Amino acid sequence: MVNNSAKTEDSSINARGEACVDNRGGLSMPGLLARVRVVEDQNTLAKGERALMKAQLSELSEQILILRLCSKGYRWMRNRLIDAFKLGDTSDGSDREKFSEEGYTMAPLKGDVIVDASLYTSKERSDVDTFERLYGLDPLQVSELSE
Repeated sequence: MVNNSAKTEDSSINARGEACVDNRGGLSMPGLLARVRVVEDQNTLAKGERALMKAQLSELSEQILILRLCSKGYRWMRNRLIDAFKLGDTSDGSDREKFSEEGYTMAPLKGDVIVDASLYTSKERSDVDTFERLYGLDPLQVSELSE
Protein backbone atom coordinates (compact mmCIF):
# COMPACT_ATOMS: atom_id res chain seq x y z
CA MET A 1 0.00 0.00 0.00
CA VAL A 2 1.34 3.38 -1.02
CA ASN A 3 1.19 6.29 1.40
CA ASN A 4 -0.27 9.20 -0.56
CA SER A 5 -0.38 11.58 2.39
CA ALA A 6 1.89 14.56 2.94
CA LYS A 7 2.09 16.41 6.24
CA THR A 8 1.94 20.23 6.06
CA GLU A 9 3.25 22.82 8.53
CA ASP A 10 -0.06 23.39 10.37
CA SER A 11 -0.34 19.72 11.44
CA SER A 12 -3.04 18.98 8.88
CA ILE A 13 -2.59 16.08 6.50
CA ASN A 14 -3.41 15.88 2.82
CA ALA A 15 -4.70 12.39 2.11
CA ARG A 16 -5.66 11.61 -1.45
CA GLY A 17 -6.10 15.31 -2.16
CA GLU A 18 -8.37 15.97 0.85
CA ALA A 19 -7.36 18.01 3.89
CA CYS A 20 -7.53 16.09 7.18
CA VAL A 21 -6.61 17.05 10.72
CA ASP A 22 -3.93 15.15 12.57
CA ASN A 23 -5.57 13.76 15.69
CA ARG A 24 -2.87 11.79 17.42
CA GLY A 25 -4.29 12.76 20.80
CA GLY A 26 -7.43 10.74 20.25
CA LEU A 27 -11.02 11.90 20.08
CA SER A 28 -10.66 14.43 22.91
CA MET A 29 -8.48 16.86 20.92
CA PRO A 30 -5.45 17.88 22.99
CA GLY A 31 -6.06 20.94 25.15
CA LEU A 32 -9.78 21.18 24.46
CA LEU A 33 -10.84 20.21 27.98
CA ALA A 34 -8.44 22.74 29.47
CA ARG A 35 -9.82 25.49 27.22
CA VAL A 36 -13.40 24.52 28.13
CA ARG A 37 -12.54 24.76 31.84
CA VAL A 38 -11.05 28.24 31.32
CA VAL A 39 -14.18 29.42 29.51
CA GLU A 40 -16.43 27.93 32.21
CA ASP A 41 -14.36 29.67 34.91
CA GLN A 42 -14.65 32.98 33.05
CA ASN A 43 -18.41 32.46 32.72
CA THR A 44 -18.73 31.77 36.45
CA LEU A 45 -16.77 34.94 37.24
CA ALA A 46 -18.94 36.97 34.86
CA LYS A 47 -22.11 35.64 36.53
CA GLY A 48 -20.76 36.66 39.93
CA GLU A 49 -19.84 40.11 38.66
CA ARG A 50 -23.29 40.49 37.08
CA ALA A 51 -24.99 39.57 40.37
CA LEU A 52 -22.80 42.07 42.22
CA MET A 53 -23.64 44.79 39.69
CA LYS A 54 -27.37 44.07 40.06
CA ALA A 55 -27.08 44.41 43.83
CA GLN A 56 -25.17 47.68 43.45
CA LEU A 57 -27.76 49.00 40.99
CA SER A 58 -30.56 48.18 43.40
CA GLU A 59 -28.74 49.93 46.23
CA LEU A 60 -28.06 53.00 44.08
CA SER A 61 -31.69 53.14 43.00
CA GLU A 62 -32.75 53.17 46.65
CA GLN A 63 -30.26 55.95 47.41
CA ILE A 64 -31.55 58.01 44.47
CA LEU A 65 -35.11 57.61 45.74
CA ILE A 66 -34.04 58.75 49.20
CA LEU A 67 -32.27 61.79 47.73
CA ARG A 68 -35.31 62.67 45.65
CA LEU A 69 -37.59 62.37 48.66
CA CYS A 70 -35.29 64.48 50.83
CA SER A 71 -34.45 67.22 48.32
CA LYS A 72 -36.24 70.41 49.37
CA GLY A 73 -35.88 71.99 45.95
CA TYR A 74 -37.29 68.98 44.14
CA ARG A 75 -40.18 68.69 46.59
CA TRP A 76 -40.88 72.42 46.11
CA MET A 77 -40.99 71.93 42.32
CA ARG A 78 -43.35 68.96 42.66
CA ASN A 79 -45.53 71.01 45.00
CA ARG A 80 -45.60 73.88 42.48
CA LEU A 81 -46.58 71.51 39.67
CA ILE A 82 -49.47 70.11 41.71
CA ASP A 83 -50.57 73.70 42.40
CA ALA A 84 -50.47 74.43 38.66
CA PHE A 85 -52.54 71.32 38.00
CA LYS A 86 -55.01 72.31 40.70
CA LEU A 87 -55.42 75.85 39.33
CA GLY A 88 -56.01 74.86 35.74
CA ASP A 89 -55.68 72.31 32.99
CA THR A 90 -52.04 71.81 31.96
CA SER A 91 -52.83 69.59 28.98
CA ASP A 92 -52.44 72.39 26.39
CA GLY A 93 -48.73 72.82 27.20
CA SER A 94 -48.99 76.48 28.24
CA ASP A 95 -47.75 75.73 31.75
CA ARG A 96 -44.83 73.78 30.29
CA GLU A 97 -43.87 76.85 28.27
CA LYS A 98 -44.33 79.10 31.31
CA PHE A 99 -42.13 76.85 33.46
CA SER A 100 -39.37 76.73 30.84
CA GLU A 101 -39.55 80.51 30.20
CA GLU A 102 -39.09 81.16 33.91
CA GLY A 103 -35.90 79.09 33.88
CA TYR A 104 -37.21 75.96 35.57
CA THR A 105 -36.11 72.56 34.39
CA MET A 106 -38.64 70.36 32.62
CA ALA A 107 -37.94 67.34 34.86
CA PRO A 108 -40.60 68.17 37.48
CA LEU A 109 -43.25 68.36 34.77
CA LYS A 110 -43.08 64.60 34.36
CA GLY A 111 -45.02 62.55 36.88
CA ASP A 112 -43.27 61.40 40.03
CA VAL A 113 -46.06 59.74 41.94
CA ILE A 114 -43.88 58.54 44.84
CA VAL A 115 -42.53 61.98 45.70
CA ASP A 116 -45.93 63.55 45.15
CA ALA A 117 -47.51 61.00 47.51
CA SER A 118 -44.86 61.78 50.12
CA LEU A 119 -45.98 65.42 50.04
CA TYR A 120 -49.38 64.25 51.25
CA THR A 121 -48.22 61.61 53.73
CA SER A 122 -45.84 64.14 55.33
CA LYS A 123 -48.77 66.59 55.68
CA GLU A 124 -47.11 69.21 53.41
CA ARG A 125 -50.27 69.08 51.29
CA SER A 126 -53.82 68.33 52.33
CA ASP A 127 -55.78 68.53 49.04
CA VAL A 128 -56.02 64.77 48.52
CA ASP A 129 -58.71 65.21 45.86
CA THR A 130 -56.16 66.97 43.60
CA PHE A 131 -53.77 64.02 43.93
CA GLU A 132 -56.58 61.60 43.14
CA ARG A 133 -57.55 63.58 40.03
CA LEU A 134 -53.92 63.70 38.93
CA TYR A 135 -53.01 60.04 39.50
CA GLY A 136 -56.29 58.21 40.10
CA LEU A 137 -55.10 56.80 43.45
CA ASP A 138 -55.05 57.85 47.06
CA PRO A 139 -51.58 59.04 48.29
CA LEU A 140 -51.63 56.45 51.09
CA GLN A 141 -52.19 53.66 48.55
CA VAL A 142 -49.23 54.89 46.50
CA SER A 143 -47.02 55.04 49.60
CA GLU A 144 -47.97 51.48 50.53
CA LEU A 145 -47.34 50.25 46.98
CA SER A 146 -43.92 51.89 46.80
CA GLU A 147 -42.64 50.20 49.96
